[in-house]
Amino acid sequence: MVCWSFFLDGELLTPLVRAKGANAETMFRVLSRIFTVKENGGVYEIEVPLTALPAVEVWILASFTTKPSEELLDKLLKSTPKIAIDLISELIALSAQKRKSCKDPYIVYSIAQKASKILREIIELYSTA
Repeated sequence: MVCWSFFLDGELLTPLVRAKGANAETMFRVLSRIFTVKENGGVYEIEVPLTALPAVEVWILASFTTKPSEELLDKLLKSTPKIAIDLISELIALSAQKRKSCKDPYIVYSIAQKASKILREIIELYSTA
């Protein structure tokens, strides 16, 4: 089983989220086709440019409970709704109450799962507007 963490910094201190299972494997494949992958001591790192970071964050969370698609990532890279980005900030604040240590993800897995459907609905709403 594939398990990975998405970090916002090169220090690998606190992940934004952790993903595991089949969706995590698919997410890694899609991201590695688009962005540069480096191996560092058996750990694979995908370098996401700062300009793409909001789109990738939204895509990862939207993909938690459905099969991740390259088409959705492409759509978000072209235009990411600001409300979806703002929701991620709110999720981090909400998760702070449940985090046990600074090594736990900024967004708790159970909260990320619940947010996934909401994010997909927001994206769908904005893509049809």
